[in-house]
Order: sequence, then structure tokens, then C-alpha cells
Amino acid sequence: MEGTGLADDAFKGRKSEEVHKLRAQALNIIRKELKDKMPAISLCLPVNPDIGFDDKALAVIKAMKNENVPVDTISIMAMDYGANYIPKGFYENTINSLEKSYEQSRAIYPNVKMGVIPMIGQNDDGSILTLKDTENICVIRCDFKYFGGIVLAIVTIFEESGEEEEEEDEEDL
Repeated sequence: MEGTGLADDAFKGRKSEEVHKLRAQALNIIRKELKDKMPAISLCLPVNPDIGFDDKALAVIKAMKNENVPVDTISIMAMDYGANYIPKGFYENTINSLEKSYEQSRAIYPNVKMGVIPMIGQNDDGSILTLKDTENICVIRCDFKYFGGIVLAIVTIFEESGEEEEEEDEEDL
């Protein structure tokens, strides 16, 4: 969740706290229906290298906890930190964000695992996340016991050729 998904008046005039509570209640309904088949619940939230999660992101985590939703992993969005953060570089900004957001998260969910979702390439703010930065971020999983994983945001751009391709039947292997 980010942007308007975290803001006040997020849905038909409801305050964001109400919307987060409804989301948490919906997850609990699904959890009761699925019982043992319920997949792990993960959150993905924006973060700031100086403060970790802002109040809006923390409100999402607190709403889940208040409704007894078992959150397994909280992932930070490692992208678009803002022009002020470009000189520090993505790696340093991501590590700072991860450490600060972990401290905030474990105050709410003591056993939570943290994840990182980096977007390789140039971001809207002009900053660039390189493959080397991403490799370094992947290495941190060995250094932090609370690190739960990394998910790469991959954007593929297709050039339209105007030609249709024939689909081939896949054979069972």
C-alpha cells in the first residue's frame, strides 16, 4: 500500500483507520474460512531512510495487530526515496530504512520478518538502483536474523510489432 491507499478519506469518505480496520477484518474472515490453508500474510509499505515507517504506514500495521491478524512479513519498498536521498545511494538508504522499520515493526509484532522490494533501474526521482546495489541488498539476508526475503519488482516493456504470434501447445514433461 502506498499513496492514496494510506491517506485519509481513502475510500468513499472513510478515514484511513477505518479502511485499515476493514482490511484486517476481511483478512480474518478469509483466515477463518481457509483455516489450515491460509497463506502467510505479508504487508508491503513505503518507508523513509530517516524515520522508517511514517505514521500512515504504522497505522496499517497497528490495525492488523488490533484485529489479531498474524502478519508474517513486512516488506519495505526500496524505491523513490526522494531527491534528497540520492547522494547516499540506494544501498545505504535501503539498509537505514530496513533497520528503522524493523525496530518499529517488532514493537508491534515481536517475531516479524522483514522483506525488501527493490525496483532495479531508474526511479521517478532520478535515482538509480543498480544490479550491484541489489546484489548487496541480497547479501544482507545473511547479516540480519530478521530478514525474511527479497522480491524483485520487474517491469517488462514490450514493443508492439503489429504481428500476431501463434501460440504453441506445451507438452507435459
